[in-house]
Order: sequence, then structure tokens, then C-alpha cells
Amino acid sequence: LFMHQYELLKHILTPANIKLVGKRLIAYLKGDFPVDQRLLNGEVFSTMAMAYLISGQFEKLEGPLGESFIKAIRLRWSAQFNEDTSIQEIAERFQDYSPEQIDGVINTIKGKMFEIMVTEQENLDEDQWSAVMHTDESFPGSDIIFINEETSEQIEVSLKAISIDNTAIIEQALSKYPDTPIMTTDEVASLYKDAPRVFGSGVL
Repeated sequence: LFMHQYELLKHILTPANIKLVGKRLIAYLKGDFPVDQRLLNGEVFSTMAMAYLISGQFEKLEGPLGESFIKAIRLRWSAQFNEDTSIQEIAERFQDYSPEQIDGVINTIKGKMFEIMVTEQENLDEDQWSAVMHTDESFPGSDIIFINEETSEQIEVSLKAISIDNTAIIEQALSKYPDTPIMTTDEVASLYKDAPRVFGSGVL
């Protein structure tokens, strides 16, 4: 079991991942990464958080981002993990995964954390709009519903927390669901200035 955990951690904490985390944190501290620390890029945090989870360093998952990480797991795998499932039990489940499976898990968590962050940001900005995530994880086309509290207008939006080298996902969504707006990272949205249905989140 120890050797399996070691291999998982070695796979997660690669030099590239560690370098990415370091660069993002340095950029944030220098003021070059203009987001609220509470919403610090789920792409960075989810990788490190998985390493903490698998290694049993649960105290490092305390705080708003750690809570979002665990909440993302509970929501995405609601059939396996409910509110009564301990973090220890969640960790033990993922310790059985292969490194390749863990990669997929981390990407899934990133996406769900993005949904949580966008929802919380919209519901805390004190305007007339609120946001609700779909409870059905397999709901087609969109991930979140924006609701105007004054007019009852509803807008379904697809969320894509992707990197700039993975824009094929945006292209596929535009083709498959041409009437559904897409909210993505600000970096990716900057590539779609001529596509009015693609816009940035202001979160990542």
C-alpha cells in the first residue's frame, strides 16, 4: 500500500506540476495574477490537494479552497460519497486508483471546482442575478443556471475550465450546443473575442 501511494504521489508531484504551482503562486504574490486568493486557480490547487488527500495530510485541506475541493468530490461522485463520508474514507478510495485514473479524477475535480467558484462568486456579488448548479451531473449542454431575481429570466451556461492548449473542447461545445453560452477561463476566452457566446469568468 505504501509503495502504491508513493507511486501515486510521484506521478502527481512531477517537476512540471511543482514548477507550475510555484510560478502561479509567485505571480499571485507579485500581483500579476489578479484574482481573489479565495478563488486561486483550481487548476493549481486541485493537483496539490489530491497529493495531500492521498498522503493523509488532511489538515492542509482546511480553509475555503480545501472545502471547495472536498465539496467538488462529494458532488461529482455523489453516489459514492455523501455528507457522512469521512475524508479518510474518500482518501482510501482514491488511494486504490492508478496514476492514470488519478489524472482523470483531478481534471474532473478542476471542472467541478470551477462550477463551485463561479456559483459562489455570482451569489456573493449582491446584484440581481443568482446562480444554481445542475444537480444532475449528466445534464446535457449546460452546467449552471443564472437567474434574474427581478425578472425571473433564466440563462443556462456551459462552464469549461480548460487550459489554452485544450480549446478543442470549446469548439466541440459550440458545434454540439450552438445556442448555449460558454463561460471559460479568462485566458481561453481571450482567444474568442469574435465569438459572443464565449466569455470569461473573472475567476480563473
